[in-house]
Amino acid sequence: MCGKTMITVKYSKGDSVFRVGDKPVSVYLLLSGEIGLLFPTDERDPCMHINEYETFSEMGLVESEFRNACAL
Repeated sequence: MCGKTMITVKYSKGDSVFRVGDKPVSVYLLLSGEIGLLFPTDERDPCMHINEYETFSEMGLVESEFRNACAL
């Protein structure tokens, strides 16, 4: 069953959208700013950047696996 709800959540710089080990429950659409995805092997340098109007986190729902990266 697919949800039909979209909510707007505001994060400040440094806030965590999700962390390693979290259960995936949402797909995100970034409306402004930038998100860095960090793996536990290097929590200082993002391995990937999410930019405005990009979606992220969908693979966690598809694969039904816990998060393996942090989104900050």
